[in-house]
Amino acid sequence: MKNKLYKFFSILVIAVLLWLLNAISNNFDKVESDLNAITKERDKNGSLIVTQNQQILSMKDAMKVLKETKNVSKVSQQTQMGTKTTIVEKKIPVYFETIKYVDSNTLDTFEWMKLPYTFVHQDSWSKLEVTIDPLDITIDTMYMINNFTISVGEKSNGLFKKPTPIVEIKSDNPYTDITSVKNVTIDTKKPFYKTFWFGGVVGALAMILLI
Repeated sequence: MKNKLYKFFSILVIAVLLWLLNAISNNFDKVESDLNAITKERDKNGSLIVTQNQQILSMKDAMKVLKETKNVSKVSQQTQMGTKTTIVEKKIPVYFETIKYVDSNTLDTFEWMKLPYTFVHQDSWSKLEVTIDPLDITIDTMYMINNFTISVGEKSNGLFKKPTPIVEIKSDNPYTDITSVKNVTIDTKKPFYKTFWFGGVVGALAMILLI
């Protein structure tokens, strides 16, 4: 009987230690993931790829930073990002009609741009259409397009190392920079009876009772 009690209390102590280790590990992951740092790189096609560690928060903490949604309830993940699109200096050939004027007194020749004049520049990611009149300039059309891909998963840290949960954002427009990222993943804790340490304790106790 004493032997069984000794084994029982030994397993109980081990169970408490496992629970503490699990709690410390979860807390460490949360502290580590609080960093808002992002990494950037360009692939061979010029697309910008930005990665950030997942911000894994409790429901209580997540409610402080989650943005309100219109059609989504029970939000489990949310990613906010800021972008900046810049058109770098680019020389574009311009072709326009001219009107020649000859001064009857001096016979000097002048050449004037025929107005109104519409200028259009378009590439794979942008379009600009402007009309120049004698008194003003009108922007008829101006837009930028982009394709974003947001992936949520894990980044391998090598053999025998715990992978890092990350968010990866890919921006295809070479003119667009991702200036900030804030992601939130709500930590849904498993019931205690579904945890590894609880299963181990139950199994060990069952072994004792059968001995």
